[in-house]
Amino acid sequence: MSILIVMYLCGVFPLLLGVLGKHFMKKVKLPAYVLGHAIQFAVMFLCGLIIKFIDVSVFSFARAYLVMAVVVGIFCVIMTCREWKQLFAWKKPNAWNVLILVGEFGLLGGSILFLMPHWLDMTEESLYKLQNTGVLDDMSCLPYGLAQQLTGMNPVSMVRVFLPLCFLPLFYATYHFFAKGRVWFLIFVYAIFGLYIFVPGYLPLEVFLNIWNPTTLAISVFLPLFYVCLMEKSYVELIVVGLAMQGLMSYAWAYMSVLLLVSAFIRLGYHIYDKKEEKKA
Repeated sequence: MSILIVMYLCGVFPLLLGVLGKHFMKKVKLPAYVLGHAIQFAVMFLCGLIIKFIDVSVFSFARAYLVMAVVVGIFCVIMTCREWKQLFAWKKPNAWNVLILVGEFGLLGGSILFLMPHWLDMTEESLYKLQNTGVLDDMSCLPYGLAQQLTGMNPVSMVRVFLPLCFLPLFYATYHFFAKGRVWFLIFVYAIFGLYIFVPGYLPLEVFLNIWNPTTLAISVFLPLFYVCLMEKSYVELIVVGLAMQGLMSYAWAYMSVLLLVSAFIRLGYHIYDKKEEKKA
């Protein structure tokens, strides 16, 4: 039962949320699994603010959240039952896609079985403190804290075994979305991130060592998503991804501000160039 709760809250429920989001917001472009995780992390950020201000017990909140997640999950299935065939529509893959998929499973299995987390990762320590004192000192770990409180699962087992099963597919789905079928892009991305297996040091990019770490998720997954949503003027998704990032990393606003400025300068440059071209014509 403990495993089922963890997998539901961290994997199945975000997928259901993403499918429901795409059902009601027809213009969203993100994959369902990616959108659902963004929605859940955004909700966790808002819930973390509530917990801080009204001093709610994390265990009490966890029980309420599980009930809500089950009810919303059932509602998602009922509302989107006709769309699941399209979501899992089978397409005959080419040889390159098969090789990439095999490589992804190899990296997934290897990261779970053999690799040790970065020494700066404090996720397990935060969950141990929550287990012993009932106090979660790092609100960016709130989703994991809820699952740990509900199940009583050993933090090491939950963090190193079950969370990668949910979050590495999130990483893969994100970069497959960016690739848009370009195999060379996927190979390049996996090679770059794979280098950090052998040269550990920079926590935000060590996806295959610390995919569960809030900072790693914020920088390696949601920051690129924020930029893409910004450039494509997908503002609903931009707000959701921005809230998710802020919940995962307290200083995410600084990164988002830089990207907003870069985007503004790029658009200003295009505007000036277009005006010059109009004068020449």
